[in-house]
Amino acid sequence: MKRFKLASFLDRYDAVLFDMDGVVTSEQMYWNSAALAVFEMYFGSHYYGSETLNAAVLSEHMGSIRRRIFCCDQTIRTVKNRGVNSNWDLAYVVLGAALYLEISGDFKAVLAYLADFEGDVFSLYNAVAENLSVKFQKTKDYYARLGPFWQEVKNCFQEWFLGDRLCQKSGFSQPVLCGKPGLLHSEEPLVDKEKLICLLRLLHSSNKHLSVGTGRPRLECESVLSAWGVSQYFAPGCLITYDSVTEAEQELASYGICAELTKPHPFMFIKGMFGNTISALDIFQGHYDAGLLRRALVVGDAGADLFAAKAAGFGFAAVLTGVQGQGARSFFEKEQADFILNDVLELMTETQ
Repeated sequence: MKRFKLASFLDRYDAVLFDMDGVVTSEQMYWNSAALAVFEMYFGSHYYGSETLNAAVLSEHMGSIRRRIFCCDQTIRTVKNRGVNSNWDLAYVVLGAALYLEISGDFKAVLAYLADFEGDVFSLYNAVAENLSVKFQKTKDYYARLGPFWQEVKNCFQEWFLGDRLCQKSGFSQPVLCGKPGLLHSEEPLVDKEKLICLLRLLHSSNKHLSVGTGRPRLECESVLSAWGVSQYFAPGCLITYDSVTEAEQELASYGICAELTKPHPFMFIKGMFGNTISALDIFQGHYDAGLLRRALVVGDAGADLFAAKAAGFGFAAVLTGVQGQGARSFFEKEQADFILNDVLELMTETQ
């Protein structure tokens, strides 16, 4: 039986904070869900199009739909490098651009628009809201990120990912287009499962503080870690999810502070370091020991992870298992990631 030990560079870190998708879990089913949601909402007569759609037929042609919507994944790579982290935001940005541009089904025009867009990720969200509000003569707030239009996109995405049955169990309304089986059930880990469990066990037994910072909802994050039998390796209160972000934004709003805390904001990883010992207001105002962050390593696959880590002073290890694969190496070299790994399992090495 092979034996492993932690990579020597981890000696300088007391904590390891993981993104999930593209690091330990595959994003394939999320990207498929995003593509199906954009397709349904753009073409379906029950949303913004004129076609009568069938969920079973769309599921059967999922691969070709994704290639069309995301231009063989070039669009995904483009928005990820701009800092778009959530797959709900991916669908929101692509659908918003398609509706604004009146593309007539040619999603290459969306790719070109997004590739040429000047400005950061928040400027992009603002442009989506501004363009659609002018085009459809509704308020900008209606089309803003987290507004009613965005919520509609999120709901359609969740229908595809969870399926009819789980959607209703999770508190979502009856799907607009029924007959969706749920892509969640086809989800696979990115790396060998037994080796991943070994890695997490090693980190835990070495007294490393372990945390997660993910755009997944809490239910989807916890269910995966529980199913793999690794929940106990993570520090209590340190699974920081999409729900954690929305709760924190609501907390800040109660103080009259309007802030977006999703990546590339470093909130998720800072919260993952301190858990329930600090509040969102503490983080927003910088009331924490920033020195501890320099002894922590963030492991991520996307620009949003790197930007979030650098903004707070964390170390950053890039893994080349995201949408760009090995093609992301030059990006992470340019952005001066501390470490570039082929995959998360390179956090450990085989003993002699």
